[in-house]
Amino acid sequence: MNSRLPVTKRNSLFAVLGAALIGIGVVWATSAAAGSSDPRARSDYKIPPALLPGLLSTASEYQAKLLSDGVLTFSEYETAVFAAVRCEQNTGFTILAFPEPGKPGRPGPELSARGEYQYVQSSPAEGATRAEMASALGACENNYVSVLRPLWADYVAPTQSEMQAARDEIARCLNAAGVKAPPHPSGVELMKLAYPDGPGRSSQPDQLYRGCASSVASKFDLPGYIGQ
Repeated sequence: MNSRLPVTKRNSLFAVLGAALIGIGVVWATSAAAGSSDPRARSDYKIPPALLPGLLSTASEYQAKLLSDGVLTFSEYETAVFAAVRCEQNTGFTILAFPEPGKPGRPGPELSARGEYQYVQSSPAEGATRAEMASALGACENNYVSVLRPLWADYVAPTQSEMQAARDEIARCLNAAGVKAPPHPSGVELMKLAYPDGPGRSSQPDQLYRGCASSVASKFDLPGYIGQ
C-alpha cells in the first residue's frame, strides 16, 4: 500500500518543529555541535528519575526503548530525528532548513551549535487535505520524536542567565544605533521596542530592532530569539 500523499506542486505552508522551532524563524546555526562551547551539545542526558515514568507512559514503543535505560544519548536523539525525517519525506513532505535571510530553501535538517536539529516541513499541496497532511505528519512524529525531540530541546536549552545576557546585548546594539534601551531589559521591555506601534499592528519587529536581534541570536546561538 502506497502511503505517499498525492503531490502536484508545493505550497508555502510550513509546519515548524522545535522548539520551539522553532521557531523557529530566524537564524539557524549550521556549525556542528562538536564545535560548540556548550558541554551539553553532544553529551548524554541522564534523565531525572522522577521524569522517566511519565515519559515512558506517553512514548511510542520505538522511543520507549531508547529511554528505558534512563539516558538519552546524542546518537540516539540523532537517529530518531533522521528516522522521523525519512518517514516524513516518504509521506510527501520536503524537509528544509528554516529560511535564513539570503539563504532560502536549503535542505534540512541543520544541526545547531547547541546540538539540536532544526528543520521545517514543506507540505504537499493539491491532492492532499489538511486532515491527511496532519495525520501523515503526526504518525511520523508520534512514532519517532514526539517525546525525544522536546526532551532533548529542553536539555540543551539556554539558561536564564544566557537569556538575560542576550537581552542585554540587544539593548547595547539598540543604544549604539541611537535607540534608547535599558541596560538590563526584560523581555516585555524589549518587545515594546520591537513593536513600537504595538504587536497587533505589525507581524514583524521594527527593522532596526530586527537587525540587532538577528545578530544577537546568531552570536548566542538562540534560533528564533528576538528578545522575548
